[in-house]
Amino acid sequence: MSGQRVMRAVGALAVVVLAGAAVACGRSPRRAYYPTAGSGGGTTATPTGPVQAGDARGLLNQADGALRAAGFSLVGQAVHGQLTPGSLVGYGLEVTPGQCYAVLAIGNPPADIDLTVVDPGGQQLGFDVHPDPRPWVVVCPRTAGRMLARVQTTRAAAADFFYAAYSGPRGATVSLASVLGTPGGSGASSGGGTTVATAGGGGGTVATGTGLVENFRLLDNDMRARGYEPYGEPTRGNLTQGQTREIPIELETGRCYAILAVGDTSVRDLDVLLLDSGGRQIDRDRAPDARPTVRVCATSTGSFNMQVRMFAGSGAFAYQAYRWPRGTSGPFGLRGLIYVRLAEVTALLQVDGYGPDDTIDPGRGTLRRQGDTADESVTLQSGECYAVVAVGGDGVADLDLALSYEGQEVATDQSVSAFPSVRHCATGTGPHRIRLRAADGAGPYFYQVFRRGAE
Repeated sequence: MSGQRVMRAVGALAVVVLAGAAVACGRSPRRAYYPTAGSGGGTTATPTGPVQAGDARGLLNQADGALRAAGFSLVGQAVHGQLTPGSLVGYGLEVTPGQCYAVLAIGNPPADIDLTVVDPGGQQLGFDVHPDPRPWVVVCPRTAGRMLARVQTTRAAAADFFYAAYSGPRGATVSLASVLGTPGGSGASSGGGTTVATAGGGGGTVATGTGLVENFRLLDNDMRARGYEPYGEPTRGNLTQGQTREIPIELETGRCYAILAVGDTSVRDLDVLLLDSGGRQIDRDRAPDARPTVRVCATSTGSFNMQVRMFAGSGAFAYQAYRWPRGTSGPFGLRGLIYVRLAEVTALLQVDGYGPDDTIDPGRGTLRRQGDTADESVTLQSGECYAVVAVGGDGVADLDLALSYEGQEVATDQSVSAFPSVRHCATGTGPHRIRLRAADGAGPYFYQVFRRGAE
């Protein structure tokens, strides 16, 4: 069943775009803050000169020397930037196979800076979320593409930092631990660096932490980047396989929330269900992973129950509620959960350098039964890079999305998510088919096309 095309409303569209940008990026709401190394995001800095032990500039000089000694060279220029507490900035990096890339952000105490590297599809590839001001990772891609380094501060302090990226030969021994400390990230390396070999495209390895603290911090960073604010304090628990724990939570009418749980490394599959006071299921996350999240826009004030079930594995878990701090309705008649889902995905896309393509009308429709599909058509231009986003409304727990051109599938997202997205750099101009499928649940959907570099 084909959906309904939605007319453009440029003035109203800005409301959706900016819903997450102002908070997630900590910048002016008129434009997403998306610098690339050497071309924005602060003043450029040359990592040379006398070493001043202990300060950020001196540590940058030391790291530069260690990387050059290992055969690495600076990509573009180092950038000097500033972030307000809890804010985020993204730096683009074009990569080629056969090379490894060292990415670092160096600040001074008391700043606490996290660094996450994502592939063109937005999947986490490597990270350093150790609580210090000097994160660094090493990524070795297998295919060419545009990676993104997200530099993020905690809510406790602002950060004055230097960002730099280096490229070097695959197989080179790289360790900055003696200069910047051992990173708190994941990867395949056995040394100090966090090295991840990625598949490129929309796939790749999703990074996971080395323990509960890191796993939680990764998800907490992601929720804050989407525009949410913590609601209450994080809490820990412990479950064995097959056990379930019920956790009550008070929610306010007219407000939207996200509630997550995350397990330790011994937890393989953790599920979450959210129930209202009468025991009716509101949302669920039964994806086969240890990081479930449920969302709700409360229609009444009262007590809700979150059920956390240890489906596979055992051990410690943490859970945290988040509140959407801004409006719950916007353009195109979107209200409640479907609007908030779109707004939070839009916030992440802005950081990654994507804006709504105002030459392509958004669209909407309804998948009336689980398993139903809907086909939509959009015209993409050769040489342009796009992100296609679909969001499901109330009743949709899992929505699949596939993009095809001339009968060939070029990108797909079949993860367990109610708001899938794919990214694709078009190789030909013409109609591209969007296929949506209600994998779990049924209800309304909305889709929109974003283009890299669009304002």
